Order: sequence, then structure tokens, then C-alpha cells
Amino acid sequence: FGGATAGKENDAVWGSALLAYGSGDWSKTDRSFRIGGGDGDPIKGLASLSSSFDKGYTMAVLRANSIWLVNTDPTATFTNFSANLGPEQMGSGIGCVGKRAFAVVANDLYFVSPDHTIRSLARMENAQGQYQLSAAMSLPIQPYVDRINWSYAYKIAVVKYKELVLFSVPLDASTYPDTVLAFNARLQKWVGVWTGLTPNCFAITRFADVHRLVFGQQDGKVRKFKDYLDATDDDTYTDDGTGYETEIWSRSFLFGEPLNDKDAYHAETRFSVSNAVVTVTLVADNVEVKSWTADVQPSGPFLEQTLEFDLEADGNRPFRRGLRGLTPFNECYLKLNSPSGWFALRNASMSGFVNTLRSQ
Repeated sequence: FGGATAGKENDAVWGSALLAYGSGDWSKTDRSFRIGGGDGDPIKGLASLSSSFDKGYTMAVLRANSIWLVNTDPTATFTNFSANLGPEQMGSGIGCVGKRAFAVVANDLYFVSPDHTIRSLARMENAQGQYQLSAAMSLPIQPYVDRINWSYAYKIAVVKYKELVLFSVPLDASTYPDTVLAFNARLQKWVGVWTGLTPNCFAITRFADVHRLVFGQQDGKVRKFKDYLDATDDDTYTDDGTGYETEIWSRSFLFGEPLNDKDAYHAETRFSVSNAVVTVTLVADNVEVKSWTADVQPSGPFLEQTLEFDLEADGNRPFRRGLRGLTPFNECYLKLNSPSGWFALRNASMSGFVNTLRSQ
């Protein structure tokens, strides 16, 4: 798919002969067709999807403002595809912003749409060979999606790696992807916003049958995702030998009463094996009202010899803080931050007193 001349329109699809794509294996007459009837909407990408058809092949054609499905039976010529099934339009006004802005996850297709949403095209469980467009799955992180620099959205890169779907996007005034939005397809939850990374493209390597995620950055470096390293090794949590900042926000604490003001009593955080100095901040009604430090670095005597057995690891380490005397608030949450190192937060909890409502 490509240009504007006959046979090379930006909505045209060409296919080679089966498993043959050399000179003479392409035919404009038998193996070329257009998607959408020449309405000027360009094709951004093609994706192979699973199917319940007899031959089991479906191709998703992602255009700038629409999504189409084509039955790509390899035993049929391209001229017979329309007679067999399609192309079938799945939606209008919803499309894909760029050639790398989509990824196939099991039976679903995830993509970034120009209507300022992230959506999926999902195979229906109870309807053979049928797909449906999802509602906007980006609603929980819409403030970040709204910050995407849509003038450069064509540079967005998406990859599926293990249970994660990673969306590398340019935010605010950035002209290249500078933030990664992480979605857990297994949990169907957004799990993180990663900054400091600038992936322009992704690839999954399979050397020695071992899968690794690598990505090319804006600075020209090719980096490898370090998820395979020891989770308790300090070097696992560095980029080029330099530590990076980590921040976690807790859920909102309303103490079961959305209307009443509250008086805070105490906060508690529990950590398992960690190595960092963590600053815990109480944010009440969007104002930082109190901060304290939790030193979760290893402590105890240092042995100069290596033992032939493992000592029992420390259990959960609690850090408690009294919060009496603060200004009453309606809603609050805890923010944990460490400039370097690593920590494993088991849970965060708070207690407080609910004030009665005053009649006016």
C-alpha cells in the first residue's frame, strides 16, 4: 500500500503469490485490491488475526479513520476475497495513528486511535469469526492520553511483551515518544507510567529460544528490558549504571464516607526485602501536608566471609507515623518516592476519625 498512482493508491493492498514474493510473483490484476472504495483514507498498517473461518486467516486493515477486516484465505486469489467475505468495515471515525501504533494480543488488536483514545478490536466469544470494537480502554489514564502531542502521534510505537502491552507516546511538547504507558493484558488494568525512556521502536528477540524485549531509543541506543535479572540485585534497577527515580501513589482514602471531613490518626507502610530510602508524603485534598522517611536499606552486622548457607531473610518491615493535629480533610492518599535504589511495598494503610456533618 502506498502512493497515489493507479495500483499504488494509499488505500491499496498488494499480495504476492503464496510464499513467493520475488520478481514476477506480484500481479496488479489478480493480487491487488483497494480498501474503502477510494475515499482517501490512507492505510496505516496490517495485522494478522485469528479466525474461526475454515481456512483460519483474517487480516485487519488499519486505516487512519476506519478499521476493516478481510478474509485472507491463502487458497483463494485476491480477486475472490471480496466474494468470500469483505472487506468488512468495523467502524468509522476510529482508526490508527501510525504504522507502529498497534499490537496483536492473543485474539485482540490494541491500537491508538486519532479520536484521542486507546481501543481494542476483540474477537467475540459467542459469535464465530466476528469481531467488535471496544469502548475506550484508555479512560482510566485519559489525562495522560489527552497530553499526547497528536501532531507527532504517527511516531507512537506499541508492543506486546509477556502480559504487558507497552504504548510509547510523545507527551506535551515532545516531538518523539518520551513516555511509556503500561497495560497488563492479563489483569486488564493499567499498571504504570514510565518516564525516562524514549523508545521509537520495539522488537522481541528469540535467540536460543529465549524471549527478550529490546527497543531503539531516540538517542540512537538499543536497550534491553531487564525483567530477566535478579529482582534483589541492585544493578537490576539502574540504567547505564545510574539509578532512577521510582514513585508509587496509593489509592484514595475516604474512610467509607465521601462527604464528611476526617481527622488523620496514623499511617503505616510495610516493605519486604528492599534497598532504598523512601520518602512517604501524605497528600490531603491535593495538598502535601506531611512527609517522613522510611529507610528500607538492609541493616544488621556485616560478615566478611561467605557462608555456605542462607540466613533467613527479613520479614515485612513496618513503618508507622502518627498524624494527629493535621487540618481536617475530605480525601487523601500516600505518595512514596525514592530517587534511586529499589523497594517492594507490601501494603499501605491509614486510620482516622470521621467528623459529623454540620447542619446549615
